[in-house]
Amino acid sequence: MNDNGLLINGLPASIIAVKNASAGHTVILVNPHYHRNWRYGQETIAFPVNILAPATMLANAGYTPVVIDTCVDSDYKETIRKHISNALFAGISAMTPQAPHALEIARFIRQISPNTPIVWGGIHPTLYPDTCLNPFCDAAVMGEADETVVTLADTLRSTGQIELIPGLAVERDGKVVSSPLKQLPDFQSLPWMDYSLVDVEKYIFTWSLQELRKVRVMSVQSARGCPWHCAFCINTTLNNSRRYRCRSADDLLDEIETLVNRYDLEMIIFSDEEFFADRQRVEAILDGIQSRGLNHIRFNATCRVNHFRDGYIDSTFLKRLKQCGFVNLVFGFESGSTQCLEIIRKEITVEQGLHAAKLLSVEGFMAVWGFIMAIPGETPDDLMKTLRVMDKIRKMGNQNYFIGPQIFRPYPGSELYRKALEAGLEEPKSLEAWASENFTGEGWIGSDELLWIQPENRAFIEYVNYIAPIYYNRQFLKSSGFKAVYHAFLRMLFAFRLTTNYRKVAFEHTLKSLPEKLYQRVSKVKQ
Repeated sequence: MNDNGLLINGLPASIIAVKNASAGHTVILVNPHYHRNWRYGQETIAFPVNILAPATMLANAGYTPVVIDTCVDSDYKETIRKHISNALFAGISAMTPQAPHALEIARFIRQISPNTPIVWGGIHPTLYPDTCLNPFCDAAVMGEADETVVTLADTLRSTGQIELIPGLAVERDGKVVSSPLKQLPDFQSLPWMDYSLVDVEKYIFTWSLQELRKVRVMSVQSARGCPWHCAFCINTTLNNSRRYRCRSADDLLDEIETLVNRYDLEMIIFSDEEFFADRQRVEAILDGIQSRGLNHIRFNATCRVNHFRDGYIDSTFLKRLKQCGFVNLVFGFESGSTQCLEIIRKEITVEQGLHAAKLLSVEGFMAVWGFIMAIPGETPDDLMKTLRVMDKIRKMGNQNYFIGPQIFRPYPGSELYRKALEAGLEEPKSLEAWASENFTGEGWIGSDELLWIQPENRAFIEYVNYIAPIYYNRQFLKSSGFKAVYHAFLRMLFAFRLTTNYRKVAFEHTLKSLPEKLYQRVSKVKQ
């Protein structure tokens, strides 16, 4: 044990540092997949920016990052085995739904290379560093890892005193210790993402709702953090560690222009949580798109309905957005109930949402609307209000696409998560317990675990979860034969429920396999 009492898998950190000094400059960074039943080639995948960003920093600092995305690499264990002997450390990025697979990966690494330090990063270890630190996690990075991973690599090659690194949690003498989070880096000063570290062609094609085909797309982050305070969101919990910071228009456009030319892109998705937070910056971006001749590219961005007002986003501004290639805006409307919008502290009104939807429909924009249900405090009447608001938007035009209403996911650390705990939801006390939980392993929780919802109302929530995409996204569904007839029947029943406010005897979702069964019977008769 060294003077600081820090152990890595039972060995003093000083010994690990000596070992790693001769290990080379390789750092393994792993992105786990999101649920236990991951199907390679059949899941929606995105560039693993959670490990690509720190990998870029490591590469710029002279290290050799090995980016392993288990979402696309079914032989990831062999890839890890190939590089582990020369690795300074192995980093695993994990949101809470990734905890089960992250733990599996950590166990594998510990088995094949017992003395290689295993470091966890991402939202989950940021929130729960104490439960992450165990025999399969030697250190937990809290907050943004861009600069921390470089400091960690440098330290492991020298003193090994990683407990002095700001934003890193370790176990020392049986206690969890950590240095205060360092000041967030200037987002403008960070390098562009180095996409050469991954096989771009595995990620670049994305289905376009507008064109109903796959197009060549990349995501670009023009800002980090969010200036708003939604009670269900992790940003509110992290406070200053997720403070809103943005890049200049010129730097952003330089990167976009480079990516478009290098990868023959058709579309850019701004992955910001709030692209329109600074209208003046957006104006500068639009100026640059036009002056550089980039308006042949389609752009997708997130937005908020309360921006739709005179002097911010109005008909004139929407027309300019369209001229510059913006074709799709994504909104978190969340609820059609004023009471629920206040509960989640969305800082919008139902009227603002409907006003935004109307303007977007008039100007011919594709709009994606996100809604949630079963939040603590929501009543059955609140849910019906949400469903009717969604129906009003649906009737405004076929270019409206709906996500949800999804069953509320209690994101650990958020204000609504604490309310869920007060209602009886039990918080896991160890990493193993987190990994075994249904809502972390599968990404959502079942209706029987919605302890803040009366049991008699849970069946209707299950029903809505099934019927909503069939009813609201009908123009995007490809169904024929028995399934088409059955879906038409379901829509008729659902429309009746919306009109009459009738929630009882919600049985339709229990018959979801009926079309297939009828088709099989008819096929047998024909034979």
